[in-house]
Amino acid sequence: MSGKVQDSESDSHVGPPQPSAVPSARGRIWPALALVGMFWVVYAVPALIEWPIYAQFFTGVIDTALLTLLFLIWWLLTRSATRKERVWGLLALFVGGAAAVAVSQKTLGTIGVLFFGLPIVFTAWAVWLLVSRNLSTAVRSMGLVAILGLSWSSMTLLRMDGLSGDLKADVNWRWAPKAEDLYLAELAAASSPIPAMEMPAGEHATALTLQPGDWPAVRGAARDGVVRNLTIDTDWDRNPPQLSWRKRVGPAWSSLAIIGERLFTQEQRGEQEAVVCLDTNTGHELWAHEDAVRFWDGQAGAGPRATPTFVDGKLYTLGATGLLNCLDAASGKMLWQRDIVADTKAPLPMWGFASSPLVVDDVVIVFAGGSESKGLVAYRAASGEPQWTAATGPISYGSPQPVQVGGETQILFLSDFGLVAVRPETGEVCWQHEAVNNSIWRATQPRLLGDASVLFGSEDLGLVRLDLSSSASIWSAA
Repeated sequence: MSGKVQDSESDSHVGPPQPSAVPSARGRIWPALALVGMFWVVYAVPALIEWPIYAQFFTGVIDTALLTLLFLIWWLLTRSATRKERVWGLLALFVGGAAAVAVSQKTLGTIGVLFFGLPIVFTAWAVWLLVSRNLSTAVRSMGLVAILGLSWSSMTLLRMDGLSGDLKADVNWRWAPKAEDLYLAELAAASSPIPAMEMPAGEHATALTLQPGDWPAVRGAARDGVVRNLTIDTDWDRNPPQLSWRKRVGPAWSSLAIIGERLFTQEQRGEQEAVVCLDTNTGHELWAHEDAVRFWDGQAGAGPRATPTFVDGKLYTLGATGLLNCLDAASGKMLWQRDIVADTKAPLPMWGFASSPLVVDDVVIVFAGGSESKGLVAYRAASGEPQWTAATGPISYGSPQPVQVGGETQILFLSDFGLVAVRPETGEVCWQHEAVNNSIWRATQPRLLGDASVLFGSEDLGLVRLDLSSSASIWSAA
């Protein structure tokens, strides 16, 4: 009897192990590893197959959002971690993210910290789950908090210097010198040891005049991007262009104007927005006018966005914060200045004012984007006195474009409202093509085809051609 009892007890101890109600550690974490792996594949593929820029950008945004959503759903529902462990993970995620946003370099901003940080955090999270699967719950929890904290803290080491033309983030170490810092150091070093270039006697007092072949405004004399009466050798293998000089400049999106041997552009110099005149033969600075303003945004960086316009010895410039200057082109002397924000009560655009001034019929025209009829604004070119305003949409990063339609000068302007044509002397609307889209920031220049058709492009509209006609001085666009 006792032997049988002992045998029965032995059987109860040495029998085959019962299957666990909890899946294996490797089985528990495979969804996290799969989500992270799929994220990096989706992130890399669009760039490798050269998708359009906007497609790559929005794919990255959606990819990050989906990773965050699906990973958190999995973490909340998984049985591989205790309730306490899940709570610690969520606290480390949200508290660490808030702390990273608070102390990271301001150029990253909240969006930048989340966009760059979340993929790193979730990748580190999944890897930690893999390497710690055989450790105790307490060690896994403490390690997870530490890993997520370190992942978020990596964001404090970075600085974003804007986006490149293909929407790639220009990310650098926080302590690395910026190009602007190197430029300011060069300016400081050059101001004392290197004497200013000696100007020929009386040159500052002599007004500059427009000559054939000059480039007086954004996209040239006709603002159409066409270089005329010039032949360029295109076989650069046999006859490569020779470098004449190279010069560092301050941050800006400005292009340049060239009058004779003078080159004019705009740039940022620390807290000063500058209009600069260089010698085209040497690159030496001849003069600089500075205003104590600075514009910066996280995508496009610092500095002005418009290009100087030269007319009759004067230089007209618009800064990113809305300062419209009229300068003597030979000396840089201030002739007059207007603040288009103060004049129109217009809001500062997300990416700054980018309208290159247009001078026609003795008025200088820029885009302000004010409410009611204060979209385009015209000032007297000689004095800066307000002349007229015209209604447009509130958002645009284009410039007024002069055209000759049926022998009449009209000013075309493309905004989120659509395309409008006004008369330069009064601002009266000649005709308009309504195409409202407040979520698209239009930045292209319309092009005249012949003398009665206009071509323009927009990301939301595609390519649009309008045929113009008039009856009894009333214009219409179809």
